[in-house]
Amino acid sequence: RFSSRPRRNLTVRGIETATVGKNDTRNRNQPCRMNSFHWNGVLVSDWEPLLEIIADEERSPEERSEIFHASLAQLIVQQACRISYEHDIHQVGLCGGVFQNRLLTELAIEGLRRRGFDAYLPEQLPCNDAALCYGQAAHLAAVSAGARP
Repeated sequence: RFSSRPRRNLTVRGIETATVGKNDTRNRNQPCRMNSFHWNGVLVSDWEPLLEIIADEERSPEERSEIFHASLAQLIVQQACRISYEHDIHQVGLCGGVFQNRLLTELAIEGLRRRGFDAYLPEQLPCNDAALCYGQAAHLAAVSAGARP
């Protein structure tokens, strides 16, 4: 069972969509835009722009952490929007070990809800790879029973 109950909000300074480059000081703590594309039937993301930013030692570890979390949350929302456009889906279940990171989870849920998605977290399963495997098994069972993939 999944829950869409909100958790206590966490904030990161000045989170808005922007492209950030190494020499761009106007938007130093803004998320980095990463592009996604289909490759062999899988939606893949290009992390290269983010790697340059988090490797930039001129930024404090706090800045790099903020940008990393905000960028990853933004990427989750971008991918959900793309999948929603392609398949008319408006519900997102978040599971897997990465969602044990409270800040990332809060930012992703906030971004998804702003875009009109219903976002869910596991309630009776751990929010790690066990829930991910359960979701994969449920998907296989649904497809085997005739549901569209």
